Amino acid sequence: VAGIKAGEELYPQNETNFLVAIGRELRPSRAIRVLKAIERSDRNYVVGANIVCDENKFPPERHRATFEYADAAEINFEFHAGEWVRRPKQTPDFQRDLPMLIKNLRVVLDLYRKSKSKTKKRIGHGIALPYDDELITIARDLSIGITGCPGSNLQGKNVPDLKSLRIRAMLTFGILWSMNPDDDFFQPSIEEVYKMCDAVYKFTPEEKHKMR
Repeated sequence: VAGIKAGEELYPQNETNFLVAIGRELRPSRAIRVLKAIERSDRNYVVGANIVCDENKFPPERHRATFEYADAAEINFEFHAGEWVRRPKQTPDFQRDLPMLIKNLRVVLDLYRKSKSKTKKRIGHGIALPYDDELITIARDLSIGITGCPGSNLQGKNVPDLKSLRIRAMLTFGILWSMNPDDDFFQPSIEEVYKMCDAVYKFTPEEKHKMR
């Protein structure tokens, strides 16, 4: 936080915040220790937590208690869900994986629907969302933000092509969908991701505004 503040003094046009990533492999008790550290932090800069990484081995229900603690502590929360569920060395097959991806999104949205706080709630990736009418309606009605990462999804072979993400359909339906690079240390940058997607979707000014 001290480093961010120093940077913002030098570049006042920039704003930077922390979203603390919790690996799914952690036991909920250890994940909650991370949340307690967030509670003690400067919440103007440490703005939330998310659950990330191996969705196949550690599905969302593993961290039900983690979310419930965050919700009670009024910590903004994001589950990476509906991203990838294939086993190691298994051939990519989006249609085969779709039912399990939808099931994981259902678990997360059920938790969000039962939330008692007014914190911001998001889903990372959520590539299966536009394939289930009930879930996409719940996400829209609850104003759940979707952290879309098309470059990552394509590079990881979690989708066969960018059209499969149905970005336009989600924007039209009223989903709060934003474009992100995921991890641009080794994946396409946000500029590259945008160019890749715009070549396929040819976004209108209104769609660009919605994504921003």
